[in-house]
Amino acid sequence: MLVILTPQRRDEKLEVIKEGEALILNGDRFDFSFIKEEERFSTDQLDTRWLFGDATRVNGELQITVILPHGANPSNEAAFPRPIRVEEDGPVRLPT
Repeated sequence: MLVILTPQRRDEKLEVIKEGEALILNGDRFDFSFIKEEERFSTDQLDTRWLFGDATRVNGELQITVILPHGANPSNEAAFPRPIRVEEDGPVRLPT
């Protein structure tokens, strides 16, 4: 799974956990296993403010954009985050 991060100024915290082809965002589970190759799914259809744009599958890999909250003085890693390739289930380490 490729998690693309889009930084946004927010004082809230975000916990992301990967579980198969699902993401758990602050306790809310979103399963994306239904997305087929080259198919796009608008995350606007979901009841969450942590996802942005379309989720898609490219060359078998699920790609999802997650909003990365940061405070008033973010680190370079949080202000300009790189995508995270997540292969194992469990907590996803986000830049702070």
